[in-house]
Amino acid sequence: MNARMGLVEVGIIVLFGSLLGPGPAALAATNESVVGSPHDLCTGAATACESCHGPADASGSFLWAREVNTGGGAFSGLKARCYGCHDGSVTSVGSYVFSTSASTYSHVVTPLATGETPHGDDCDRCHDPHDDSNGKFLIVAADADVCSDCHQTGECDHPKEVLTDFPHLRAWDPAASPEVTGTRLWNAGGTAVVSSGAAYIKCETCHAPHGARTPELNAMSTTGSAICINCHS
Repeated sequence: MNARMGLVEVGIIVLFGSLLGPGPAALAATNESVVGSPHDLCTGAATACESCHGPADASGSFLWAREVNTGGGAFSGLKARCYGCHDGSVTSVGSYVFSTSASTYSHVVTPLATGETPHGDDCDRCHDPHDDSNGKFLIVAADADVCSDCHQTGECDHPKEVLTDFPHLRAWDPAASPEVTGTRLWNAGGTAVVSSGAAYIKCETCHAPHGARTPELNAMSTTGSAICINCHS
């Protein structure tokens, strides 16, 4: 009788374990590279998923369990969820992405008013918050020609992959105060900015997906052809 009861108890424990889902060690063995990434905010016995999601007190189809910050109504959809951490309450990294300044621009997203946005139309056009294997949680390789994964090079007639040291202003930092705008040159792979000497023209020499100065996502102002004169003068 005791042996049978012991088997029943073991069975119940296994059943509940399977319902609760995998623990941190099991998650780490999957492709969910959020484990150990900057988005892994778990503490104690919590899993990486519980940093943002939870079955209790959660909202919407994302089972979102964190605060949503609309930036006073400026953001909706996934962007409001991202800003809930990137507003400085958890991190200030990438804060310029959420600038509401009339002179600062980011790549267009199309969140629905309800905040329940179809996959691929919001911040997830370029980012996957669960996978940092490419860096910056990008869904493609994180290099300075990332634009060309969607925007074919035929749409641009300015030469790329040219070795030059032309730009007068080569620093670019929209998070600086005052912000610094210039046109950056890159190493051959487009993975690092080269601050002096000859280096390569890439998409992100003249453009910036976030913190740009024009609706066309130029890294510098086009007033008076400033971005052109920075090299061609």
